[in-house]
Amino acid sequence: NSTLTSLDISNHRIEDAGAAELGRVLASNCSLTALLLCSNKIGDAGAQALAEKLKHNTSLCSLGLSGNRISRCKVGTLLAALRFNPSIRH
Repeated sequence: NSTLTSLDISNHRIEDAGAAELGRVLASNCSLTALLLCSNKIGDAGAQALAEKLKHNTSLCSLGLSGNRISRCKVGTLLAALRFNPSIRH
């Protein structure tokens, strides 16, 4: 969808497989600027999948992942991936 710019799917019980699928979509999406995935059930595998795909997204400016099950190590992996995205601010 080229008109969707913001998506809030917090509190929807999204797990690692769902996060991986979202990552796949984000890799080719050029319109989404804000994605909120707060308070889901995303763990390290989902964070890793998101990190790998976020390297290829250049439109996302804001990503919310608070309240998930992501370890500090994988938070670091996400932060490293976001360095490839010059538009990310939050």
